[in-house]
Amino acid sequence: MMVPTHQDILDAARRIKGKILRTPFIFSDPLSRQVNIRVYLKLESLQPGGSFKFRGANNAVTMLTPKEREKGVVAASSGNHGTALALAASLVGIKATIVLPDNAPQVKVERIKKAGATILRHGSHYGDSEEKAAELGQEKLVLIHPFDDPRVVAGQGTIGLEIDEDAPSDLEAVLVPVGGGGLISG
Repeated sequence: MMVPTHQDILDAARRIKGKILRTPFIFSDPLSRQVNIRVYLKLESLQPGGSFKFRGANNAVTMLTPKEREKGVVAASSGNHGTALALAASLVGIKATIVLPDNAPQVKVERIKKAGATILRHGSHYGDSEEKAAELGQEKLVLIHPFDDPRVVAGQGTIGLEIDEDAPSDLEAVLVPVGGGGLISG
């Protein structure tokens, strides 16, 4: 994967402006007192679908060519990326297929269904679902990988732009949770 540049992230911010929420960046007094430093929180749980992944999915969908839009999109997910991609695709009338492992939490399955995606159950773990999504991406659909797609990573990188604008000038560190790496890569 090509790592997105700062310009790619600025371009993503322009593309998804008005489609995503500019989430609050708030001071947390209770956490600050607990760890004896100033702690701020970026409330990405307020995005549609409940996570930062809506930014990346939106950017990726926005960048599809007309031919790719006709094909529809596919992704493997254990929940959050699937929900985000289903929502982003539905906003622009694109079909989305989300490949989930058999053990995906039912609450996440229902959220993806509600967002309008076709659900395909495949395999006992995420790796199985990822292989099936890649296969469908080669055959007939456009694969939107949750963390190994520069369009997704650039969209998620827009969080950093907002933090840079909203944070106090003496901010010393930004701590980021890491799963697949799609958030911190941006």
